[in-house]
Amino acid sequence: MNTHDEHLIARDTALPGLRSVLDPNAFAGMLRANDVPFEVRDAAMTYIRYKPGQSCLVGYEIRTDDGTLPVYTKAYRLDEREKLAKASMRFSEAGKSERGGFVDGARFLLTTFYPHDARLRAMRRLKTAGDQGHLLRDLFGGTSPWAGGRIETIRYKPERRFVGRLDVDGVPEAVVKFYTETAFEGLVARSTAFHDAGPLRLTPLVGRSDRYNGLAFAWMPGARLTESLLDGGADPWTAHQVGLSLALMHGQAGDGLPVRTPQDEHNHLASVADSLTFLLPEHAGYIQDVVDRIRTGLSRQAGAPCPTHGDFYAKQVLVDGDTIQLLDFDESALDNPMIDVGNFVAHLHRDRMRSGLAEGAMDRYEEAFLEGYRETAGGLAERDWTLYAAAGLLKLAPHPFRFRESDWPERVLEILACADAFAARSTYTAPAAAPRIDAGIPCLEAALDPAQATRALAAVAGPEARVERARLLRHKAGRRALIGYEIRLAPGAQETVTWLGKVRARGLDRGTYDRSVALWEGAFGPRGDAGVAVAEPVGLVPAWNMWLQRKEAGTIASERLLEADGVAVARRIAEALAYLHAHGVAADRTHGVTDELKILSDRLLGMKDERPEWTGRLDAVVAACCAEALALEASPRRPIHRDFYADNVLVDRDRVVLLDLDLYTEGDPALDAGNFIAHLIEQGLRQADDAGWLEAHADAFQAAFLARSPRASKHAVACYTTLALARHIHISTRFPERRRYTHTLLALCEARLGIITTEPRPVAPIEALS
Repeated sequence: MNTHDEHLIARDTALPGLRSVLDPNAFAGMLRANDVPFEVRDAAMTYIRYKPGQSCLVGYEIRTDDGTLPVYTKAYRLDEREKLAKASMRFSEAGKSERGGFVDGARFLLTTFYPHDARLRAMRRLKTAGDQGHLLRDLFGGTSPWAGGRIETIRYKPERRFVGRLDVDGVPEAVVKFYTETAFEGLVARSTAFHDAGPLRLTPLVGRSDRYNGLAFAWMPGARLTESLLDGGADPWTAHQVGLSLALMHGQAGDGLPVRTPQDEHNHLASVADSLTFLLPEHAGYIQDVVDRIRTGLSRQAGAPCPTHGDFYAKQVLVDGDTIQLLDFDESALDNPMIDVGNFVAHLHRDRMRSGLAEGAMDRYEEAFLEGYRETAGGLAERDWTLYAAAGLLKLAPHPFRFRESDWPERVLEILACADAFAARSTYTAPAAAPRIDAGIPCLEAALDPAQATRALAAVAGPEARVERARLLRHKAGRRALIGYEIRLAPGAQETVTWLGKVRARGLDRGTYDRSVALWEGAFGPRGDAGVAVAEPVGLVPAWNMWLQRKEAGTIASERLLEADGVAVARRIAEALAYLHAHGVAADRTHGVTDELKILSDRLLGMKDERPEWTGRLDAVVAACCAEALALEASPRRPIHRDFYADNVLVDRDRVVLLDLDLYTEGDPALDAGNFIAHLIEQGLRQADDAGWLEAHADAFQAAFLARSPRASKHAVACYTTLALARHIHISTRFPERRRYTHTLLALCEARLGIITTEPRPVAPIEALS
């Protein structure tokens, strides 16, 4: 559990069970302690619905000896003891094998086992073939041949909605959906309010059950547009046809649809703002600033409502050749048509952030979609749809937390910065005093202005110093930035010095600065005699969440390794790493093998939605990595870099400078060595399409490292190399230019782990370095 989760739990004192529902290990332990009627191997979070101070419902997938089982748990407030008591009585009346769940009174938690669900009355009818038959007869009529089919789960959101595929004799025939009683009201009218037109096709309603709040729609061929977009293989012409189809839908009558007012949208955005402010209280001012700009702009919009989809984005589009099929009209209403246009664009940009696709690719789809819409609907003013794109992104901002992305605070801020950029494109919103580079890092414009930087740095550089030039060297929107300052320390000085300013959106990284000072003043500065150094820290600028270090001389090691003496350079880097492990200052945090496996599992298992065809292979890699790593002999913890690879090392003649100590911690030294070797393998793939291209460098590095690290073993280094390579499977999907060898990395990891697969293996793999 990361620091932000810990702070969140500490703030929400109204929910005493919040820690137990947000920590998969704690939740799995609680299941075992409550004698559940199934074996619990581990728990993976699949869904979260959190209302600060009110409740937190979390869906889990429990891995058992017999497969996986959906379970959900709900944290209640301290004043809801009576609700829990009633649920406990209901559960206790059933035998253990029939028990639908249990109540943990000490934590104020209610846990429910599939197929039980407190609000979806159809769920218990999914348990056996006989129960499903009863459900299907009610949906389709007793004489329908479909009544003998079988329902397979597609998606389940506890206490909200179940979506399944109906197979009859192994052939998909229908999609079945079951809702809560409240949500079911009006859905039939929404599902029949539109008709086919031109390339637009609607999924026909073929079954209905008022008793179980269910609807069935004919199964249609095709692939969801999201899949081809994320693969980078979507044709912009398809996006054009989607825009045209949406405009055709907006032009229909929409009889029987409810009216959604502008006030409903304002209330929704206000609710999202409250949630975001609770999640990231340190950014409350910025969040409110973005929300106010969007809401002010929307209040100035006017226009007649028309039939809208209400939740329109690429996942709701099925493409089959020239046919565009729109799905899921559960949220359709009479509303401003720009809510659909903006939401589609918002999801395009959210998908770009998640997948690592280049902005240019999504821009082409966006423009093609808008052009298709214009062809049928006529004028489309940018000031209108951009505001709704901003609103759509704002609604998506909680998703990184909801879907438990490990770096969710940074991802939330990245989405907010994108929303702010769209809002700025509308003439309805008041322009900022100056163009914003990154709304998530409000100080960035000032930090890049030499005059303002001169004043801000005076306390560190001296009152006579002057910033001659400021350059943005690296930038991750909404997260961090690296600025290069050329400074003349005194009037008339012939030379300038170069300092690097490191800015972090979520607050000043004083811990890394303090560690850098301690290392510099110890064995890694002028007092050191081993030729190993860290960059000299020179001071803090708290108002900008910035700390400063001197730019050191040298060449990045990834370039030096490719020169004629590259193998000798690899040995020297290994000696420098061993020196860090032996002489580094103590760290105030630790990172063990279980932490490493948690990161790996989150990354690889999170890929399954994008690459479902690899589900089994990714599961196997994660399981094998866990088995191998957990079997390692315990190693004495030492100070480690934790992000050690060639781009974080400078080589200057016989001097080695270690860079970017942000993750510095106590851990197993073999982790750093394995990470370095894994990056050499990845560098070979990236630059030469050959995993063994730098094998001689890797061998030399490992031999030198082990010679200076008597407590490290070849086996541990090889194990951590595999773990780092497995992480690269996910990393490669985040950069378009690296996706071409994602499969090669997967096959390489399978080979190292001894996983047998029928897939072809990568070219020239390094089998193992042990």
